[in-house]
Amino acid sequence: MKKLLAVSLVLFAVGSGKNETTGPSPEEKPFSPGGDEAEAIKKAVLVAQKAGWGRHDFKTYMTQWADKSQYVYGREERPGKHDIVCERNQIEATRRLLMHGKPLADRKIVFDNVQVKVQGDEAELRLRVTWSFGEDYQMAGEVYRLRKSPEGWKVSLNRAWPLK
Repeated sequence: MKKLLAVSLVLFAVGSGKNETTGPSPEEKPFSPGGDEAEAIKKAVLVAQKAGWGRHDFKTYMTQWADKSQYVYGREERPGKHDIVCERNQIEATRRLLMHGKPLADRKIVFDNVQVKVQGDEAELRLRVTWSFGEDYQMAGEVYRLRKSPEGWKVSLNRAWPLK
């Protein structure tokens, strides 16, 4: 499973061909600090994801993460004994490597079925993400758990699992 994750991340980082990020574009929607919380949450995550994976903008990508956060890649949505868990320092180190240099052109990331639930200063964002590399693609389900901080909404946990 660790090899599958490593290969998947490397394939996405390396990719080939055209660089495109599609799907609803939160950065194109007007946003005000007092605006809708769901839109602020989408913007906090989706803009950072597109910047990192689409443009290799590591600095913007890292803005979504809380100081104490985890990325978990599992076989399914439910936690399992084969989950791969990365703490924030590991997220930063691996993404710095994966997002170095110029992104290759034929790569695309699409978010769909985006759903947000807000309860006070905590929120959950669920989505399906599809990474394309030319004619090849990989699809995953993801859940982001966020907390509101003075700097805005920050991801404390991101769990992902393969769909296709």
